[in-house]
Amino acid sequence: MLGQSIYISKFDETFIPKDEVDIYFTSFHIQEEFNDQFSTKAKSLLKILNEYHKTVIVDISKRGIEAMGYKDIYSLLKENKIDILRLDFGFSEEEIVEISNYVTIGVNASTSDYHVAKKIKEKGNKVVAIHNFYPRLETGLDESFFMARNEELKQMDVPVMAFIQGDKDYRGPLFEGLPTLESQRNMKPYVAYLQMKYLYGIENVLVGDNGISDEQLQLIKQDTINIPCHLHEPYTHFYNQVFEIREDSPHNLMRLTSTRSKDIKPAYVEQRQRGDITIDNENYLRYCGEIQITKIDRNKDDRINIMGTIDKDYLGLLEILSGKMKIKFVQCS
Repeated sequence: MLGQSIYISKFDETFIPKDEVDIYFTSFHIQEEFNDQFSTKAKSLLKILNEYHKTVIVDISKRGIEAMGYKDIYSLLKENKIDILRLDFGFSEEEIVEISNYVTIGVNASTSDYHVAKKIKEKGNKVVAIHNFYPRLETGLDESFFMARNEELKQMDVPVMAFIQGDKDYRGPLFEGLPTLESQRNMKPYVAYLQMKYLYGIENVLVGDNGISDEQLQLIKQDTINIPCHLHEPYTHFYNQVFEIREDSPHNLMRLTSTRSKDIKPAYVEQRQRGDITIDNENYLRYCGEIQITKIDRNKDDRINIMGTIDKDYLGLLEILSGKMKIKFVQCS
């Protein structure tokens, strides 16, 4: 499922949750947002999200509880429906385990705090692990650490959530995006979302920033993997057709099924670059018409036409393409 963030500094009463978004994440411990209106706005936000039947994740500290006007976390939970509570500064392991009797806890998957998940599960209570996001450039997690930690959590049977950055309305003060993985900073949300799903096995992906464009939302919600690209004439009729990648495709060359045809004349015969979409011409005899996607640079071949190329902002999709996937070439704006 897809989640999005909404922060008090960006919230007002006109806010309408998006149909395409299943989960909303918010933080009630950002000190810069504490003011006379904080409590009213925070409670109003939770009410709206519940009215739209969204799963609500709240990141909170003891100072945030105080800013909302409650004496403790139990008073807050009694008056407000929260699905997952990620407890930040000021809570001991003993307190977190006790609070898990009343609400699903989101432990910090990026730090040693994740060990408390085992204690929560031993009590028979619900727990998920939520990675941090990293506002500062160059501080996001490495893939190796991310994968190793997720494997540990998987062995504990704890679901994992992680963040990707949005593509508009970045959160300040740095405005550098809010991804979990440094390799995904400045990556299109659609590409990052599919990488999280297919490369890392993350089923619930959260957008750390305030905004994600409708274009990216619609791409994410498609059942078929859409590949934004630029096709040459006379190959534009291949836009919006659904293809399947051959199960026996080699790792660095994706072959599409049922594409062979006749009378493809040599054209755009050039050295193939990573991300090129090619079609075999008549010089390849019975292979004429076969469409392929190149995942690494390859030499020029007089038997192979370049029919187009994946848009540079979506080359990260090459990392997730594999056999039996259904794909669709879509025109890139």
